Amino acid sequence: TYIAFSTSKGLYDIQVSPYCRLAYRQEFRWFSAEKRALLSDARMSMIERIANLAGRLDIEHVLVAGVVFDSPKLPDSILRQTMHRLGQFKNVHWHLLPGNHDPAGDRGIWDRVETLGRPSNVFVSSEPDVVTLHPDVALLTAPIANARSMEDPTAHFGSIPVREGVIRIGLAHGSVQQFGRGNDEEASILIAADRAERDGLDYLALGDWHGQKKISDRTSYSGTPEPESFVDNEPGFVLSVAIERSGAAPRVEQHQIGLFSWSRLDYSFSSVAGPSSLLDALHDVRDNGLRTLSRVKLSGPLSLTDAVELRSRLDELADIAFHLDINWDNVELAVGSAEGELFVDARLSALAEKLGRDDQDLTDADARVRRRALQLLAGFAASSRVGPVHAD
Repeated sequence: TYIAFSTSKGLYDIQVSPYCRLAYRQEFRWFSAEKRALLSDARMSMIERIANLAGRLDIEHVLVAGVVFDSPKLPDSILRQTMHRLGQFKNVHWHLLPGNHDPAGDRGIWDRVETLGRPSNVFVSSEPDVVTLHPDVALLTAPIANARSMEDPTAHFGSIPVREGVIRIGLAHGSVQQFGRGNDEEASILIAADRAERDGLDYLALGDWHGQKKISDRTSYSGTPEPESFVDNEPGFVLSVAIERSGAAPRVEQHQIGLFSWSRLDYSFSSVAGPSSLLDALHDVRDNGLRTLSRVKLSGPLSLTDAVELRSRLDELADIAFHLDINWDNVELAVGSAEGELFVDARLSALAEKLGRDDQDLTDADARVRRRALQLLAGFAASSRVGPVHAD
């Protein structure tokens, strides 16, 4: 993701990219070969989209706050392709920062990049440094040398002498102490949330979080520009940040750059939240289906009739969407007396009626089997209307 800095007089323009993953070797194993190719191409073509955006905004420098490469063991072909694409855009200076997936270790991936050939417009901050991007702009870098460290990589920022009046921009990779991980997942690299304010930075651009997140007026995660998983933390964006002078408040704007949209939805049926509300919640699938990937987890009570109708409607959406995954495991299907008419075969009607009877003596395992059987019957009934079921 990208953060652009510029003076009001247009003296310089800088675009900063925390957690970019320019070359992400995600195999997307659960998709077809055709879809894997499209998703992989979207990730690599992101470089071109970034460069085009930089051109439109008159931005000269792009800074990537890790992760550039998702693994230090990527093949040489991926490294060559990435460097080649970056090198094609001569009007952009790409400043790359090693992160926790591609640390700057001895004889590591960045040494391989140097050996294979780094374009003249690509710069790598393998060690903490102060880079002069303009006489009045200093970039303070905090690369990761070890994937797991108890030390704050930005701790040295406050001791770096910079001439008064120079705009100080920090570039780092890690999690601020109150953000970035759940209670059951300890952050491997912690950064002080108030680092920018504590050390007088005009802005701190952070990588490590997949989605865009504002930590303070002077600190933000801009996230990965091209999403690659089902998350709900606003990936796929670029942040443009204008700084008028040293000490001035940054002006931040968000720009969408991702080609594909990944979304996750937990939906529970109730008296007020029925099938129609679910279909309304999935309106993006119909409006932008060819570039939409959705994962939906359903729960709660639902009549067998409503389930059959809903499956038919979801089948239609599945034909439109790039990917639509529906999890029915926690849906409790209820069978009424009139629902036998859903089945052409009387034996299926009898089976549905039998499975729908209230039986308090069922074990948990038997209840799961019964619930799954009813869901399969609903799928059979839906397929007789619209053809094979895709959403299960």
